[in-house]
Amino acid sequence: MKPSSPFQIYKEFFFALAAVFMIGTMQGLAEETILWPFAFMIFMVIVYSGKYGRVDLTMTNTLARFFIEQDESLLMVDMLYTLLAQFVGGLLGSIIYVVVVDAPTMILVSAPASDERWRNLLCFAFFHGVYYQVIAAYKKSGTGERQALLAPKAKSEPEDSLERNLGTAFAYASIAVAFQAFTPGAMGGINLDLCRQLGSKMLKSDLSGTNMADTWWIFTFGPIIGLLQAKLFVIIEAYLESGAGGKADGADAKTSNAESAVAAVEIQDQKDS
Repeated sequence: MKPSSPFQIYKEFFFALAAVFMIGTMQGLAEETILWPFAFMIFMVIVYSGKYGRVDLTMTNTLARFFIEQDESLLMVDMLYTLLAQFVGGLLGSIIYVVVVDAPTMILVSAPASDERWRNLLCFAFFHGVYYQVIAAYKKSGTGERQALLAPKAKSEPEDSLERNLGTAFAYASIAVAFQAFTPGAMGGINLDLCRQLGSKMLKSDLSGTNMADTWWIFTFGPIIGLLQAKLFVIIEAYLESGAGGKADGADAKTSNAESAVAAVEIQDQKDS
């Protein structure tokens, strides 16, 4: 089966390639400040606000759209093609970067001791979970309650508004900055981190050492565990909201019945008098 929008798949491939190359370049700013991910996110805001519209960029963003946001516009076949394009693009971007600078991209240059790596995994999983949970709630409110309250404006407002794009980009940048405390050099997302390591290992095996063998599972399973965490809390939130709504409806019904009863008594008293 072919994807419904080949251009969308191309966008994911191209920007994954460009992102990996740019991240490797900007990573040198880490010596000056740990806020370097924000420099990359400014570029992403420009991309989101232009003709290209929404670009997932990372494999975990696409998985979140499908499993957490349950985006009906993202078909199964499109999701699979998107994941493949993101991975290939990220790997090619890493290869180009290593060829240009003649050096590997290092994430967690000094891999922590084997009995301490669970801390990095926990950090990756937790912050990914928070990010996807918040983004799912933000998009839900943007497409649901806000459109219900502002129906006339919602029709003219583009789905990828500047407000939403800024919120998404800077939320991701904030999470990427938080990663630097436990996983220096990481940006989050399987293809953005794992592909950088894989490309470095393919071309600069001696210089990259055992970094990939020691840490690849952190960058693979951390985001996935974060997705599961976000999905769990989204389910809990939906359950609690439905319960609160039921109680509110029940209270409204009781109030309405009581008011009806009082009105009936008043009408009867007026007839008797």
